[in-house]
Amino acid sequence: MKKQLWLAVLWAPMAVAAFEVQFTPEGPVSSAGGTAGVSGAADPIEGAVSVPVVDLRRLPEPVSPHAVHRRPYPIDSNQETQLLFGERVRVLELKKGWLRVEAVDQFEFSHSNRWQGYPGWVPQDVVTARPSDFHSVAVVISRFARMTQTRKWRSARMDVPMGSRFAVIYTQKDWARVQGPSGEMGWMRLRDLRMDRDAPKTSEDIREAFLAAARQFLGDRYYWGGRSGHRKKGVVPSGVDCSGLVNVSFRAVGVNAPRDAFEQHRLARPVEKGADLFPGDLVFLAKKSAPDQVVHVMIFEKMETLLEASHDADRVRRISFKKRVGTQQTDLRSGDVCGDSVVRFGTFFFQ
Repeated sequence: MKKQLWLAVLWAPMAVAAFEVQFTPEGPVSSAGGTAGVSGAADPIEGAVSVPVVDLRRLPEPVSPHAVHRRPYPIDSNQETQLLFGERVRVLELKKGWLRVEAVDQFEFSHSNRWQGYPGWVPQDVVTARPSDFHSVAVVISRFARMTQTRKWRSARMDVPMGSRFAVIYTQKDWARVQGPSGEMGWMRLRDLRMDRDAPKTSEDIREAFLAAARQFLGDRYYWGGRSGHRKKGVVPSGVDCSGLVNVSFRAVGVNAPRDAFEQHRLARPVEKGADLFPGDLVFLAKKSAPDQVVHVMIFEKMETLLEASHDADRVRRISFKKRVGTQQTDLRSGDVCGDSVVRFGTFFFQ
């Protein structure tokens, strides 16, 4: 019998997100109760992101143009997360060139103590109304992939990050003819895409693909609220944070894990001992002063080795248990105190 993925986080690419609560300008309300939409519409507008990546902001204010030149990037309290090309949103309000949206593909709990899509603001021009006949069937599995106008190398192109989603019209040898939510057409290398129908099915295969996705970010810069690879000559900060690394790596293998470390821990199936971890399981840290509040997540790679996006190191790195928490993996139990941290283990897999 095939080993099954933890059912709480199975991804259904063709299904509309079924949250009981929607985020509105007046706060969370029941889906049955209606919301305030754009221009007074009775219902929110279904949209999709039409640019490679955009920051989702707590308030309708852009990232400081000076932030990109600082190392490490400053922690921006207005930065929530990032939205990727083809990602679905509910548009709830228009205000002076900004849209208040609910990012339905990134579910979280902390904002309103209820499960909902991530709430925030994005510039108006990065979202397009999602056509009812647009159905994405493939996800980008490379750290960045190139969508070109033609199949020639020097053709006009758009680079899209891992986790972006496309419709596929047809395939031809090593290429896929793809379409975005705005109707834009282009070509992509098949090696950069994974069709939903070809997503790994067993825990073993998903673990392997998940780790392969995460390893692509090794060496990238840390960016609070980031979910995409670092661009060295970018005009805005770029990179991943700890839970963003986990979230987008799971997205690349067809799994919709929560966005933030707190919620990832909340939905993960507990693992009692460090010796019981399998590759792809998660290691969480909480502060000793607040042991129930998880603030960091790492990926267990192999015996005694972790992958993490570290703010202190300003990069995604590979590090040993001993160096990271001061104790060897096999000596740890979930809930142990290591220095100023409480260590917990969890998994989205059945082994």
